[in-house]
Amino acid sequence: MAKQVESVYGTALFNAGKEEGTLENLLGQAKEVILVLEQNPEFTRLLVHPEIGADEKAAMVRKVFDGRTDDALTGLLVAATKKNHGDKLKAILSFFVKIAMEELKIGAAYVTSAVELREEQKDAVFKKLLQTTGYQEMEMHYTVEPGIIGGLIIQIGDRVVDSSIKTQLDSLKKTLI
Repeated sequence: MAKQVESVYGTALFNAGKEEGTLENLLGQAKEVILVLEQNPEFTRLLVHPEIGADEKAAMVRKVFDGRTDDALTGLLVAATKKNHGDKLKAILSFFVKIAMEELKIGAAYVTSAVELREEQKDAVFKKLLQTTGYQEMEMHYTVEPGIIGGLIIQIGDRVVDSSIKTQLDSLKKTLI
């Protein structure tokens, strides 16, 4: 059922954004709302509290987001809350973000390196990913993990390219044993 709620509401917001030509704007706002929800878990707890009525919960959502987000996004948040899906708002918006990014040809790359990459190295990775993936834009997320010794691990969606020294050494070890 949860997947269905995510896809129904997320797709509705996606379609509204496409029809109104506001998909890119909604994408940015949805990411911001996700951050707000993550940083304020007590707000989500209020939205699922059994002693607070649906109309009161919807009024709280409207008070927080009305005028700060697009009417379509505020409307979705209010509608989902009224239907007792306040605990699924983050999942709904995450589903929307995923399909909106695909539509807008924006990828998200998670790059792990053994040491902090210099700006020119980051730029080279960014350009190479744009050339090889078909995305027109790429959100880059960098982490440093000294345990990989050297090389890079790059993940885009469910695809992973692991050129780390640690993985190469592990492979060599398996072939020698």
